[in-house]
Amino acid sequence: KMSSLPTPSTVASATPFTVLVPVAVTGLEPISGPVGTEVTIRGQGFSTNLADDRVTLANVECPVVAATPTELRVRIPQSGSGPLVVTVLNAGSA
Repeated sequence: KMSSLPTPSTVASATPFTVLVPVAVTGLEPISGPVGTEVTIRGQGFSTNLADDRVTLANVECPVVAATPTELRVRIPQSGSGPLVVTVLNAGSA
């Protein structure tokens, strides 16, 4: 007598799962300049949605003017020195 094996069934989740790349900064250019300077920040894990990327210098937000997954361009809004802190919504900070 032959017996049949149960047929496997597959079910997918209704909501997709997204793997987030850790946020990291690998460089910036230029490293100094006057108020209004546009700075390019290189790294990984940035969002292409400008509203998801937040950059601060001396606790003051710098407007993000362009974004790719590996590069942000921001304008320095006022005088201040220190590290540029990058925070990406739902991904962390560097």
